[in-house]
Amino acid sequence: MSHPLTESGAAHKPSILRLPVFNESGGNDIFVAGNDPRTLRVLRTLSAVAPTDSTILIDGESGTGKDLVARLVHQTSKRASGPWVTLNCGAIPQSLVESELFGALKGSYTGIDKDKTGLIEKADGGTLFLDEIGELPMEAQVKLLRVLQSGRIRAVGSNEDKAVNVRVIAATNRDLREEVNAGRFRLDLFYRIHVVHVELIPLRDREMEFPHLVESILDNLRNKGINVPELRTSAVEILVKHNWPGNIRELENVIERAVLLSGGEAIDGEAIREQIVNSPQPMIESNTVSSPGFEGYPVTMSLTEVTDAHIQKVLDHHGGNKTRAARDLGVNVKTIYNRTVARAKENNSGTE
Repeated sequence: MSHPLTESGAAHKPSILRLPVFNESGGNDIFVAGNDPRTLRVLRTLSAVAPTDSTILIDGESGTGKDLVARLVHQTSKRASGPWVTLNCGAIPQSLVESELFGALKGSYTGIDKDKTGLIEKADGGTLFLDEIGELPMEAQVKLLRVLQSGRIRAVGSNEDKAVNVRVIAATNRDLREEVNAGRFRLDLFYRIHVVHVELIPLRDREMEFPHLVESILDNLRNKGINVPELRTSAVEILVKHNWPGNIRELENVIERAVLLSGGEAIDGEAIREQIVNSPQPMIESNTVSSPGFEGYPVTMSLTEVTDAHIQKVLDHHGGNKTRAARDLGVNVKTIYNRTVARAKENNSGTE
């Protein structure tokens, strides 16, 4: 019998693979893989490492499905019957991160009137998913490194260690190598979590799989008992043109809103465009030239100034990740690095 993550023989499988993945509400989400060799490469990597206890680092933009991939690994691992515990490292105050992860004894700090079990201990025998690990404070990074090295935890306020058996899957939308270089992330922890690296491609680069992803979202709505009307060609054209800065999460939201507000009528391009405009992220279409003063650049700017401004805009979109920015801009990473260094020198010379 083939492993659940294998494509049952990728060479002779149909063009689309849909894997149900548990979610925390008791239902299932769907992992979709089409003919894109990059997605199939991710699938093969997951198939190889899921049965092991190796630490995995999942890298990808916000909304690309990092948590979905982590859940897929857990449910196809030997720990599937064990606990699944998650922590978004950027969603809780830094002062509480250590007690959340490692636990705390009663009276160890103000406001704790009973012993607190940490998430690592709660995940004993199962999987701990650390989302946005790049947000983890330095002090907590040191303690997490110790857990990964020794398999032991020490609660805040305790002098005793406790053995734990936990698999850690981490995820980030930051370039952790750059975070290391900037002194914001420990190099030794980086290597500890970088045993297996999985990079998820953004939705705008999944042209081959886009129709399958849309159909999967529509199927999911049908499974919820929602009446899904026809999606007209004009609607599909708008969906394909959009750059999807929010990735699959944004696509799901746009389609669901369009369906719910359709009144059962066929969904056309204008309906989709309206929902994209109402998305939290701005609509960015390829092959579009913005007019001056409207997400564009004043005509008084020089070509060099426009180039630098656009590079910075793309860098900001990717949280400073030069590798992803270079991919979007179609240039070498070194080009971006050279321009940012040159711009910094020009700015410094201008202030002297």
